[in-house]
Amino acid sequence: MKAQASTTDKGQFAHVASAIHKLFEKWQLNQKQRMQLLGFTSTSMLHRFENEPEKVSVRPDLETRLGLLLNIHQALRMLFSNPDNVYGYLSMDNNNAPFNGQKPIEIACRDFMGLVRVHDTLDGMRGGLW
Repeated sequence: MKAQASTTDKGQFAHVASAIHKLFEKWQLNQKQRMQLLGFTSTSMLHRFENEPEKVSVRPDLETRLGLLLNIHQALRMLFSNPDNVYGYLSMDNNNAPFNGQKPIEIACRDFMGLVRVHDTLDGMRGGLW
């Protein structure tokens, strides 16, 4: 998907936005967490993403974040067979590095590099086979 999305790309983006929205619901993320993970600075941006994705400006940063989030979900599905772990892992206290007693979602929401850190940790746990 390019930063200047064509109509076809906008359709693909709307599909990805819908999948991310459903994933956020399963992860039971609040509005602030959703905004932080997507790099949004206002609730109106989040509302547009969730309800009118065809009107969202598709920028490279957002594309990267969406890719990381989808890869995190895929890694969790590969690592765990129990849905409670697949969808609850990010909200569980984790004493292993790099979380050191924090919830992975806290690290991921901190900033872009926190999201990358959670992604890379899960990628390493599953063998780094992206």
